[in-house]
Amino acid sequence: MSNNEELAYKYAWDWFQHHAKQRYSSFYYFLLIMGALAYGYIQTNSSVQYKVVIGIMGLVISFAFLMIEKRNNMLVNDGRAALEYIEKKYKPFKNINIRAIEKQREKCFLCKFITHIVWFRIVILALMIMSILAILYPINFNVHCFWWFVLAVILLAAITLTFKNFEKKYDLPIKAN
Repeated sequence: MSNNEELAYKYAWDWFQHHAKQRYSSFYYFLLIMGALAYGYIQTNSSVQYKVVIGIMGLVISFAFLMIEKRNNMLVNDGRAALEYIEKKYKPFKNINIRAIEKQREKCFLCKFITHIVWFRIVILALMIMSILAILYPINFNVHCFWWFVLAVILLAAITLTFKNFEKKYDLPIKAN
């Protein structure tokens, strides 16, 4: 590889690595913040207003981190696309094509569910549902809690499907030969 090719590879790798670390860091801080909110919720023994406010904060923070997670995923995918392009065009490593190996893994049905994107979002959505229940529980509506849970799941599914269209895998404008 020439100096320009090595520089392009280093830039693509640094981009990928930076945004992958950022993704983990933001998820870590999300868990810390939600843990602090859960502790605060437990400590507010009988104050309905505080519990509702903490539940709303949890819902808003969960939604914000879901959007941050989606954005971080797009940036990580940009780095993956650049690395794939470099691997195809310049072949920096003999007989090693990491993206090709990863694409083989994508053919496995169960492997689609063993990814960071799936589990990060399951955790975020579960905490969103818990936040909705934290809002509804102290208000003591006359409807059984199960139906509020069903309503929360339907609402979160609708939100997720709505924002799914915003997340695209972008291809590089130049294709490798």
